[in-house]
Amino acid sequence: MGSQKVALRRLLAGINWQGLAALGFDLGLGIAATVLLTAPAVFFLNSRIMGYPHDGFEYIWKIWWTRKALLELHLSPADMRYVNYPYQGYNPHLVASPLIPLLALPLSGWLGLVRTYNLLMLAAFAFSWPAAAALCYEFSHNRWAASAGGAVYAFYTNKVAHAVGGHLAQMFVFLFPLAALFLYRAWKDPERRRNGVLAGVFLALSILVDLKHIALFVAPLVGLFLAFHVVFERRRWNHARLTSMATTLVVAALISAPFLMPLIARRVTGQLEHFYATGVVRHSADLTGFFVPPPEHPLYNNLKPLRDYSANLASEGWHENIFYLGIVTLVLSGVAAWTGRRERDVQFWVVVALAGMLLALGPFLKAGGRLVRLQVETYTSYVPLPYYALQHLPFYDWGRTPGRVIEVTMLALAVLAACGTAVLLNGLRRTYRPLVALGVAALILVDSLFIWPWPLGDAEVPAFYRQIAEDDQEYAILDLPLWEYRCERYQLYYATVHNHRIVGGLVTRRSADAEAALREVERMVRPNAAVASAESLAELGIRYVILHKQCLDDRGLDAQTAFLREQMGDPVYDDRWIRAFEVPGAPQIEPTGRPIGHLQKDNLATNADPWSPSGSGAR
Repeated sequence: MGSQKVALRRLLAGINWQGLAALGFDLGLGIAATVLLTAPAVFFLNSRIMGYPHDGFEYIWKIWWTRKALLELHLSPADMRYVNYPYQGYNPHLVASPLIPLLALPLSGWLGLVRTYNLLMLAAFAFSWPAAAALCYEFSHNRWAASAGGAVYAFYTNKVAHAVGGHLAQMFVFLFPLAALFLYRAWKDPERRRNGVLAGVFLALSILVDLKHIALFVAPLVGLFLAFHVVFERRRWNHARLTSMATTLVVAALISAPFLMPLIARRVTGQLEHFYATGVVRHSADLTGFFVPPPEHPLYNNLKPLRDYSANLASEGWHENIFYLGIVTLVLSGVAAWTGRRERDVQFWVVVALAGMLLALGPFLKAGGRLVRLQVETYTSYVPLPYYALQHLPFYDWGRTPGRVIEVTMLALAVLAACGTAVLLNGLRRTYRPLVALGVAALILVDSLFIWPWPLGDAEVPAFYRQIAEDDQEYAILDLPLWEYRCERYQLYYATVHNHRIVGGLVTRRSADAEAALREVERMVRPNAAVASAESLAELGIRYVILHKQCLDDRGLDAQTAFLREQMGDPVYDDRWIRAFEVPGAPQIEPTGRPIGHLQKDNLATNADPWSPSGSGAR
């Protein structure tokens, strides 16, 4: 008993209670700021979706499908049989980016999908504050200044813009400061092996949030870290540091590789050509955009010339093209950069901040909403930037949003702002420091606002979908129109309620074969179709055709309604959102689940896939 008490005392004595208290305090600040800045979201967790009702519905579907695939159907989540029916697809992106759906797995069954999504969004904001503060303290050595740095990273404008757009993966950046923290510790104190291990763990988790973070965060941070220390700290490299860095990379690779291998295998064999996308220039940062507040900022939008200029910069991608760094953040970072200009750590974070900005500018320089042109005699060219070469590398070549690299810059600016705040606080009496630090944090939050109050999307579901959810027969649903972006997102959301396969829906990106299958089904219900629509749909096991009124103009709705009424009779359901028709004969999907009839073509079925649980991606 005596030895147990001694061991307990040693354990308690080894705990950094001051650090835990600071962590709890910063978490409290993060929660309070989250509730305030996302108001009134906390009061509508189950009835509304945070932000505009677009991409958030895709994440809700991913959460639902991961749970259904793993726990009910015992399939790989990459099996895409429940969307884009009758095409039997396989999407390795869902295996390569599993962290959010897996974290949601226990919550979604208990709290429901909408509430789970909203809570994950809120938690991502709140957790970012203490995570960033922990990193900031490592360099500022001031708890209060670190809290100010946490404010920078928790609510930077680009992140909030993505949250409003429903980009949940862009919110799960609270792991990044921890990855950076232990990467630095693995270098500073290589004798402690746990630093290298923890750095690898957090880098792997950062990768598994979403595939894009390999290119947006992990590769830039690790690459810059190693390059900087090779160039400027080459004399400090020794066997211990080499071992520590190698441990970090090996641990990260071992954890993430099993999830990435299905995707890598398909890329090598040329099966992921549809992952390439256009729009790189459109979704790159404008040079002036770093210093221009967002057009919906509740304070700055009163300045009409500034608001109009900002709206022009953001017009081509409202939630992608907001890159305001924050005047308060830049001033504090400037203080740190000047006062610490001879310190290697400060120099490193300045390099990271500038490199992130440079990469976010994309392949060509834009300023004032236009590409900058170079005129040499009769020749005209654009100004190429480093991303022009980078976009040809693996993972970068799939991306179309180089502006998202700004997440690296904001992490660096959070550290620099904390160091700048520490410089200011060190000149004050201790009694004033907490108040001044909290005041600085408040200024940072106000300066970085994107919009307030927080917009909420309608998560109400037409009663028809709940009715057919009680039907356990296997059949598919055709939602029209198929190609309207907003409607595709709602189709995914409604599918989580009715629990049947859908012809539409957009998850990540669709292959050419999938789109070909969708177009062939669409031709069956096009007014004046050459085929017998009802019979063709019944042969495929499609039981309901549903018109989404808000996605069709009056003329299109009337024409489609008249044609379907002629083919199938009167609607079986009609409200202000949808109009549903039932295909005669109560069609069902064959037990094999494979395309049948005139859609049973080789190019509409997937090949066997060794990475799916049963060894086949097509059934």
